Amino acid sequence: MEFNNFLKETLDIPDSFDIIEVRKFEHPDKVIEIHLQYSHKYFDKDGIKHKLYDKMPQRRWQHLSWFEYKCYLTCELPRYIDEQGKVKVIDTSFGSKNKEYTHLFARYIIKALQIIRVQKTVADLFQISA
Repeated sequence: MEFNNFLKETLDIPDSFDIIEVRKFEHPDKVIEIHLQYSHKYFDKDGIKHKLYDKMPQRRWQHLSWFEYKCYLTCELPRYIDEQGKVKVIDTSFGSKNKEYTHLFARYIIKALQIIRVQKTVADLFQISA
């Protein structure tokens, strides 16, 4: 299995996105950034194909850490024009357009809070602010 396909599968990235680059930064923080790009010319919503309008500025979502490395997904989410002529941002399965973390990251934080019940401890464990 090709590495990018392995990443897409393990990170639950849909087929409509391609991994275009993976960067690893050692210092000062250990970080892996996975850069995504929407690969289709249209956005299919409820069986209706919408032509892409433009792209939002680059977004970054924190994902679950890999070993000692913080992991981030970055992408310029495309926008399309809906049936009413309004410009909309496409929905993604990996993260919300309004949040700075992936859905999977949020689920693990919630699970940890339910078990540990101390925000500061969970924040320290996941290297985030409380």
